[in-house]
Amino acid sequence: MLKTFSLAFQKLRAMAGGFPLAALMLALAFLMFLTASLTLNAAGPDSLSVAYVDEDGGAEAAELVDSLLADGAGLRLIRCRDLAAAKALMKEGGAEGTLVIENGFAEKLS
Repeated sequence: MLKTFSLAFQKLRAMAGGFPLAALMLALAFLMFLTASLTLNAAGPDSLSVAYVDEDGGAEAAELVDSLLADGAGLRLIRCRDLAAAKALMKEGGAEGTLVIENGFAEKLS
């Protein structure tokens, strides 16, 4: 393994035109990796905000919403009166997605 790294560094040094430039290239590559890893691991929101419209209004739809909230998956549901309101909320940045529980939801389950 050490022999492989030694050979790789020799090739890098030859391509870079000497040790100082090879060291600079390695340092820049490390900084790019560090920046990418910190960006990807940055603390994001604790939950995903989803606007939902319950067009069905039945007990099954309410049970679905309750189960999504109880799952503990970091989901925050925001009830909207209609699809237009849900889309407006998404456009404003208040929600990342939309869930529509259509009329006849309970009938489609059976």
